[in-house]
Amino acid sequence: MSFDLYFCRRKPERMNFEEVTAWSNGIECFKRNDTQLWYSNPKTGVYFSFDFEAKAPESPDDGPDIPDGYFDSDLSFNLNYNRPSYFAFEAMPIVEKLASEFGLGVANPQGNLDGHESATVADSEMLVQSWANSNKRAILLMMEQPQASRPRIPSLT
Repeated sequence: MSFDLYFCRRKPERMNFEEVTAWSNGIECFKRNDTQLWYSNPKTGVYFSFDFEAKAPESPDDGPDIPDGYFDSDLSFNLNYNRPSYFAFEAMPIVEKLASEFGLGVANPQGNLDGHESATVADSEMLVQSWANSNKRAILLMMEQPQASRPRIPSLT
């Protein structure tokens, strides 16, 4: 299970993944894997990804639910649940920085679960809170499952 964000913009055009990759070169801990930017910080153990959909969906209905007046950029963010809160504290300022750099908003499908509308502004404090609420639900759900059916969480060491 993971926390996903979909970057969106006011213009109906796709993101230029090469520009995003060039932007990420100025930030430590990013590595490109084809159409994914993988962030992995060996000092903190934090990891997450920015993923680019190389092929645009045939119909807007095939993509993520984007707020009215915005268009999908084909770039998304993924941060796993069942992780310590510092994962979000490290990741969300980078999400905010990327959105600011490229004039993007974010569609937050988890936002509706938190009693908020999907955000269109990438505000790191709000996104940390949304992830924390969703992460708490995921942890509680995992605790309700029998031991045998729980996913194995890898060690950070």
